[in-house]
Amino acid sequence: MKIRQFLQAYQDDPRTGMLLAKLQSGEKSLALRGLAGSQDAILAAALQIKSPATGLFILSDKEEAAYFYDDLRKLLEKDEGIYLFPA
Repeated sequence: MKIRQFLQAYQDDPRTGMLLAKLQSGEKSLALRGLAGSQDAILAAALQIKSPATGLFILSDKEEAAYFYDDLRKLLEKDEGIYLFPA
């Protein structure tokens, strides 16, 4: 399975649609639990593709944030608009 097909499966998942609906309805923040490995970045990439809006992700520590940042850049295949603070 190629990355695009994998991301498409996440985009088509009803739970992704529910998360997107909550975000578009003005929900101020969402906390997700139970995600493993790179699943957080995959879900973030799927949401970004479905609705390109600005997002802020706060992770537990700098190492976890760096892995998330790297995964997101690879999944979205672009560098612009994706930042890791502090840079």
